[in-house]
Parts: sequence; C-alpha cells; structure tokens
Amino acid sequence: VSALSDKLQVWYAQWHNANYSINSDSQDLYDYTENLRAWADLAADGNLSLWLYDTNFTSYLAYFPSVNTIAANIAEAKALGVSDILVLGSYNAENMWEAEMKAYIWSKLLWDSSLDVETLQQDFLKAYFGEAAYSSVKTFVDLYDDGVGSQVTAASGYPVCSGYGYFCHQNAYKQSTVHAPAIDAANAAIAAIAADSSLTDAQKAVYTQRANALLATVYGSVIGNWSGYEKWHDQWLGSDNFDDFEAYFGASVADCQAMLTTALENAGITKASESDMSVSEWIAYMTNLYNRAK
Repeated sequence: VSALSDKLQVWYAQWHNANYSINSDSQDLYDYTENLRAWADLAADGNLSLWLYDTNFTSYLAYFPSVNTIAANIAEAKALGVSDILVLGSYNAENMWEAEMKAYIWSKLLWDSSLDVETLQQDFLKAYFGEAAYSSVKTFVDLYDDGVGSQVTAASGYPVCSGYGYFCHQNAYKQSTVHAPAIDAANAAIAAIAADSSLTDAQKAVYTQRANALLATVYGSVIGNWSGYEKWHDQWLGSDNFDDFEAYFGASVADCQAMLTTALENAGITKASESDMSVSEWIAYMTNLYNRAK
C-alpha cells in the first residue's frame, strides 16, 4: 500500500518519551519516529492524529521535564501533516501542579503556536501559586529543569530526558544541588503566601495547598525513582561505588516517607500514579522496589 484513502483517519498512539520531540533523531525514539514518518507518508493530508503521553505514569509526583519540547512537538507535527493532537497526562489524579501547568501550555500552543513557552509558563505559575510566591516557585522549577537536564541531548537541541538516566548521568541529580534548594524554594513560597496581606484567608488556603504540592514533588521524585537509581547506577556511571539513600538524600527512607506523606496530606493529593493504589500503598510499593534493588 502506497497511500491510504482520504476517508480513513489514522490515530497514531505508540508510546514515546515526551522529553524528546516526536521527529527528533534521538536513538531513544528511533522506532517511534520511523513508524510515525511511515504513517505520515501513507495518510492523506489532514488525516493523521497523534496521541501523546506527557507524564511519568508510574510516579506522577516525579518531576517530568518535558515543557521544553512542547513547541517542537507541535511544529514537527504540523510539518508531518498531523491534523490534531491529544495529550494524555496525569488524567486520574488531582492537584498535580506540573500536569496542570503542561495542560495549560499545550492548550495555549495548540491554539496559537506563535506563543512563547517561557511566557506561558510564567503566566501559569503566577496565576496558580499567586504573585507573592512566583519568584520562589520559578526558582523551584528552574532547579529541576537544570538539575535533570541531559548533557547527552543538549547539542541536538533537545536538552532534557527522563527516567533513570537523569538520575545517574554525571551524578547531576544530587541532594545538595537540587533537592535541598528545591525544598527551601517551596518553603519560601509557602511563607510568601502566608505573609501576603492582600490575600483573603480562602485564597491563602488554596495557594498554600498548591505550594505544598511542590514539597510532594521533591520527596516523590526521590521515592519514586530511587530503586531505578540504584539499579542503573553501574550502567550509567560505570562504577559500583553507590552511595546509600541516607548519604544521597540526607535523610533515611523512613524520614523521606514521613515527609512525603505530610506533603501529600497538606497538598490534598490522593493519587501518585496511574494505578489504583492509594498514596500510602504507592509509597510502600516504591520503597519495596528500592529494598529489592539493594
């Protein structure tokens, strides 16, 4: 078959790592990209739809730095003749600030691709967390975007990657450089909200709950990916000199669990993954993976 009927709409829904754009030359996306290009050649103009995935379905709490690729994904989809895009994020969970942020950016750019991603992100953060907390929240976001950026893909213009790689590559994801200052930034945001006399008590309650979700991101990023860090440490770093959890994070696993549980309660978050597990079940499950990896 060299071409499909113009009466046939193709939905292309193969999973791909949203931290790379859909038509990039990354080896991580070789099969995805080759298949997509083949379907684009077969489908009639305007008869190709994309279903994309923009979250970590195993750990909604783990920071997932894909904002930088949204504009590229839309531009490359247009170039391939894609007519519409559906993006699946943390669809069955509430109070997921990162998912809300990316849904806002995706929606705006899909209507008007000339808009600036950085400006859209700033607009969202100010509206979602409040003006008083904005500078601290922006510091938080920048810490994770910079801290988990992959040096491997930066030269090709796709500066982020997800999964075990960003926890291990060049030891970039350390407590002292990312987690500790991120916790400070989240607490500074909470303090700024409390000190803002222009807000009503009801407004403060909403913004404070959202800012507590930032703390859940920190502790959830560690708990949700720790087993992978240990498992893949040798592969990525070429060394078996693995630091234990407490040396890495500055707290025991039990302490991190307790801090995560408190942050989740304060943030009103009751789901941490796509599964049907409660947050307490999810924490126990992820910790068990860590213990099994040891």
